[in-house]
Amino acid sequence: MPVGYDRKDGLLIQNDRCSAVLHTGQLYATGQYSAARIADMLNQVGYLNAAEEPFKVYAVEEMLKNPVYAGFVVLHGEIYTGKHQPIWDTALWSRMQQIQLQQSRRRLRPAIKHDPLLAGLVYCANCGAAMWHFPRDGWRSYRCCVVPSKRAGPIADIICTDTWAHAEAVEDMTLAWISALALTPDLLERALLRYRHAKTASTPNPDGELRKLKQAFLAERLSATAYEAQKAALLAAIPVRLAPADDSAAIVTLLQNLPKLIENATNSERRTVLQQLISEVYVRQKAVLAFRLGQHGSRSVSSKQLPKHQPGRTF
Repeated sequence: MPVGYDRKDGLLIQNDRCSAVLHTGQLYATGQYSAARIADMLNQVGYLNAAEEPFKVYAVEEMLKNPVYAGFVVLHGEIYTGKHQPIWDTALWSRMQQIQLQQSRRRLRPAIKHDPLLAGLVYCANCGAAMWHFPRDGWRSYRCCVVPSKRAGPIADIICTDTWAHAEAVEDMTLAWISALALTPDLLERALLRYRHAKTASTPNPDGELRKLKQAFLAERLSATAYEAQKAALLAAIPVRLAPADDSAAIVTLLQNLPKLIENATNSERRTVLQQLISEVYVRQKAVLAFRLGQHGSRSVSSKQLPKHQPGRTF
């Protein structure tokens, strides 16, 4: 039964709690009180719901949306004029609906697409666990994933308590570190070795396939006709090999221009660059404490190892 009514002979009859319902509608129609504030005010005055208990916020929210108090009934999703006496008159109900419409419009904020730069790369410097991105009320942060469950992280016997990092601060510092590393000779040498290795690995090598094909023919699993046909198809699929151009100078130039590249790149492009250069970033609050170079975690670097003339020295 709706608060403020009893049922008698199939009709809704107002009881002594209808004054609480009327007071609720009048307060809400001013546009100055939320459902939570109205619930507090009803309880302070001493009003009780049908179960003789203080009003809850969700109960007040449901009451404010219920057309029964304005003299209507709902049947199968359709609203009809009821035979009972309304608690809210037409003017009050109309004003309440206007307030609801205004508040719903205020809640409709444009969707903000967040593109966290360090997603999948950021880790808690306290316990070593991965960190999740939290955008909230215009302020972005990364938070340790083990904090909500209060379980131990990857480092034994360490339980994080509300470990967080300021997203914008640690993202800017990480980009500054990567820019500083662009002039590190060791990084340039490793990049060149990786580039040459990848180029060698991508060169097609049909010798193994031809050898298997010949073994099948000798074992009489293939006829001579089938062997020649498959051999011709395999050789035709191999592109003409050209002497690979030496792009070493171009690679070095690109890496040395990495600060300019990062400055002009989109956030998605920056994340792609970071994922190629580093595998882990360890952060806490507004500081980047360390990161691991390479996708396979081959080397860790702290701020003390950065070139002294680079801005990364201050982190």
